[in-house]
Amino acid sequence: MEPMLLHFLKPYQPRSKLQIRVCRTWVTKSIRDDPQPTGLACVVVDKQGDAIHVTTNARDIQYFLDHLTVDDAYEINKYRVVHNRASNKLIENVTIQRTRIAKKRNLNLENIRGETVRVTLWGEAATSFEDSGIQSLPPPIFVALTSLKVKQYQGKPVLGSTGSTVYFINLDIPQHSEYRRK
Repeated sequence: MEPMLLHFLKPYQPRSKLQIRVCRTWVTKSIRDDPQPTGLACVVVDKQGDAIHVTTNARDIQYFLDHLTVDDAYEINKYRVVHNRASNKLIENVTIQRTRIAKKRNLNLENIRGETVRVTLWGEAATSFEDSGIQSLPPPIFVALTSLKVKQYQGKPVLGSTGSTVYFINLDIPQHSEYRRK
């Protein structure tokens, strides 16, 4: 039997097997003075790139944490499809981009002319950017970014990372020395 695509899932319909890849997992917690885990939530995608939000019961958290690995693919046979509860909020700072899940991070940087430029990092560039380490550096901090996609929005440049974007912090190059003198 061919696996069912996520697009065709309907609440309370008979199940057939699914083939999915886990994109992200997190433990959900209650909103109280003493937050308690309420379940494990995941975003999964199928081979068509369709994504859904998956949840487990609190009693199953450890089992799934022990058996699920982000970016691994699984065949699922036992599951239940229900209507999404309006109280569920999906992932902060994650956007569906051309039917794929991508981590997003916005940076507001000042260029050499003193203008603020917004740079949006996507995917690996967003997750690997270590802003905690940068905050411990003495200012001014020099950041060089390569292979950015440049667009214009309301007369201002909009910069976004690509799959080839690399960043460098406080490189020992002449432009850095010039910037420090200003």
